Amino acid sequence: FRGVIDLTLFAAMGVPGGGRAFITPRMLGHFVLTGFSLLDDDNMCRIFNKIMDWRFGLDSYPPEVTGITKKLVAGTLEMYKAAAEKLLPTPL
Repeated sequence: FRGVIDLTLFAAMGVPGGGRAFITPRMLGHFVLTGFSLLDDDNMCRIFNKIMDWRFGLDSYPPEVTGITKKLVAGTLEMYKAAAEKLLPTPL
């Protein structure tokens, strides 16, 4: 038997249904459940722009790279929305 020490597992899931499985109460007992409402685009962009600016500043990226964080976040959000619209869950 091998032991796992100091492991942090972060997981996310949607509500069951539409091809997503139910999680047993025994499994749920190992997690701390946190829920939040969906954010609008402005708040999502603000959060991820702050994260990108912080990370690029921490790693001392050149100004050519740090200057595109807003475009990078906006493009990623646009791609996510397009994928969520086109790639719907497959029902069982």
